[in-house]
Amino acid sequence: MQIRRTLAFAAVAGATVFATAACGPDDTAASSGAGKSADSSASKGSDATGGDSGKTDAPAKKAESGTTGGNGGTSGGQGGSKAADATCSTDGTKIELVSAGGTLPAVVLKATNTAGNSCTIYGFPTLGYSGAQAAIGANEASKPQAAVTLDPGKSAYAALVLPKDGKNKHRETSLTVGLRGKDMGPVNGQATVKAPGVGLAISDATTVSYWQADQAAALQ
Repeated sequence: MQIRRTLAFAAVAGATVFATAACGPDDTAASSGAGKSADSSASKGSDATGGDSGKTDAPAKKAESGTTGGNGGTSGGQGGSKAADATCSTDGTKIELVSAGGTLPAVVLKATNTAGNSCTIYGFPTLGYSGAQAAIGANEASKPQAAVTLDPGKSAYAALVLPKDGKNKHRETSLTVGLRGKDMGPVNGQATVKAPGVGLAISDATTVSYWQADQAAALQ
């Protein structure tokens, strides 16, 4: 009787071990397979997300860079378009009276560019003297087609004509000289020039020419 119970118990235990062995590996494989599937899906999802992110960011950066460069080019263009010609001033110009020669009662104002850059001298010089009620008038017939541009070291000329007739005649030993801008308004600063000999015979009929590129043109 005892032997039968022992055999029955052994049979039940063996069946239990067999069932456990049969189920264990299958469950483990399934679990492993599910894990791999989940890992693979997560990996693919991450890759897809990273790829989309890369594709979105790159064009945006490129567009921003292109816009900035374009603006820089535009700004440079605008800066270039704002450049203006320099106007000759008394600070950068040496002004002196020189002999006109010949028989014409006149002297010549010579303006030499002593600055390090080119400049344009406009209109005619503004000439005054002590006690003057107004500047000496311009000879409008001498107006050139264009203003004179002076490279460094180059000169412009204006003739001061001193006719023998005319009212309120007087002698002046020096004159003040002012220059003009493009709008014919005065440029800051004045120069003083000494008259040769006993002075210049100034009257109401005295006139000054517009600035010319050479002395001969100023005396015409």
